[in-house]
Amino acid sequence: MWVPARGRSLWPLLRDGDVLKVERAPPRPGDVAVVKLRPDVLAAHLVVSVAPLRTAASNGRPDAPPLAYLGRVVAFRRGRVVRAWPGWSAPALRW
Repeated sequence: MWVPARGRSLWPLLRDGDVLKVERAPPRPGDVAVVKLRPDVLAAHLVVSVAPLRTAASNGRPDAPPLAYLGRVVAFRRGRVVRAWPGWSAPALRW
């Protein structure tokens, strides 16, 4: 599924207006996951742990539970260009 990105929670990797390709697969630490934070709020945040599932924005601010996990980001589209999600993103986001 493709999900539009809004906001700055993973800036500079993601920009407002990018579109994320989300794969339904189990989360792994270091993945960027799309989670439902509230009934009307989706977020693409870094998976910090999986048991229990914890995620955080790029600034390190943790998300409050409960989280509804929708899938992990595997690619993104900026304009007409589709790119695979960069493998170096997890260490860069943790830094």
